[in-house]
Amino acid sequence: MRLLIPPYFIVSIVWGILRRLIKALFIEMLDEGVRPNMVTFTVLIDSLCKQLRLQEARELLDWMIDRGEHPNTVTYNTLIDAHCKQGSMKKVNALLDSMIQRGQHPNTITYNIMVNGLCRGGQLGKANDLLSKMEERGCTPNVVIFNTLISLFSKNKATSEVVKFLCIMAVKNLSPDTTTFSIVLSLLSNLKDKKCQELLNLVPTFPAKEHLGK
Repeated sequence: MRLLIPPYFIVSIVWGILRRLIKALFIEMLDEGVRPNMVTFTVLIDSLCKQLRLQEARELLDWMIDRGEHPNTVTYNTLIDAHCKQGSMKKVNALLDSMIQRGQHPNTITYNIMVNGLCRGGQLGKANDLLSKMEERGCTPNVVIFNTLISLFSKNKATSEVVKFLCIMAVKNLSPDTTTFSIVLSLLSNLKDKKCQELLNLVPTFPAKEHLGK
C-alpha cells in the first residue's frame, strides 16, 4: 500500500531544513568576519515576520542595534506591518517609539499601516486620532491614507466622519482619486434617499480635475 504524505507536511519539512541552512550560513558569515549590514538584517527580519516569528524578529532588531547597525524606516515598517496584522498594537506603539527615538521618521506608509491595523481591530477613534498625530510629527497625509480612513468609516456607516475627511482633503487642496469616488458612491448607494441627499449637500467642492483614468 502506498503511503500518501500530505503536501503541507512535505513543505513544512523542506522549510524547516531551509531555515536551518539559512541560520547556519548566517553564523558562518559572522565566524568569517563578514559583517551583516542593514540590508541583510532587514531581509532576515522580513523573512521572520512572514513566518510569524515576531518575537525572533524583534530580538534580531535588538541584536542589530547592539551591533551598531541603524535600522531604517523600511526595517521598522516591516515589523510594524507584521504586528498590525496580528493585532499587536501595543508592540506597534513600542516599535514606533523606538523608531522615533533612533531618529527614523515614520512616513505615510508607516501611518497607513497603522491606520489599517487600528481599524481592523475596531479602534476607529484611535485611527482618527492618528491622523492628527501624524501631522504633528511633520508627516503630511496623502490621498491613500484618507481613502483608508474613508473606506473603513463608511463601512461603519459613520457618514459624518466621511464628510469630515472629505472636508479636510478639500482644505488641504488634496484631490480625491477614483478610489475615493468609488468608496463614497458605494456609501451613497446604501443610504435612503433623504440621507443620501443630506450627505451630498455636505460634501465639499473640489477643484475641477480629470480623475478617471489617472
